[in-house]
Amino acid sequence: MPHGPDGGTARRILTGAVSCFFEQGYHATSMREIAARAQIQPASVYHWFSSKETMLLTVMQGFQDALTAAAVAAHEAHSAPLDRLAAMVRAHVTLHVQHRKEALISDTEIRALSPASRRQIVAGRDRYQRLFRETIEDGCARGAFRCADVSVATNAILVQCTGVASWYRPRGRLSLQEVADVHADLVCRSLDAEPPSKPA
Repeated sequence: MPHGPDGGTARRILTGAVSCFFEQGYHATSMREIAARAQIQPASVYHWFSSKETMLLTVMQGFQDALTAAAVAAHEAHSAPLDRLAAMVRAHVTLHVQHRKEALISDTEIRALSPASRRQIVAGRDRYQRLFRETIEDGCARGAFRCADVSVATNAILVQCTGVASWYRPRGRLSLQEVADVHADLVCRSLDAEPPSKPA
């Protein structure tokens, strides 16, 4: 799970919350069920989290922070737009598979957040999306990419790459690295660019 509050008990509670939210949905999950998954008394949950929404927000924010950190690291590791975007795509796909439950919860349960919490998550998503958009814009400006509309391309790329969380299976025909490489190849070709060589 992406980073959350320190402490083994808090992490057990979040792990239980993630399982419950993923399996039955946020609204159908009770604090008592989360406490049972964490193997603690229901009243003890409130020592760590003031509400069920606080848990949901923590899960979403943790996943968002992990995604952003991975994308920034991938971006900073390369100077060429093609290599940057390919690395960012691989990181996006990899994290969505490695943290599949958190990814799907983040996509489906944002409507359960209060307006203030929703604005917080949406603002983070916008910053993340902007990093991809600016990378594509830079590539177009430098002649590495060709694109009729950068905003549409950015949305299409992120939706395509996010979808891997819903269908990838570890025992499938391709490894996670191979699936990430395929996505990088598809994204680069969609921008009329030759895919970069695969990482070692």
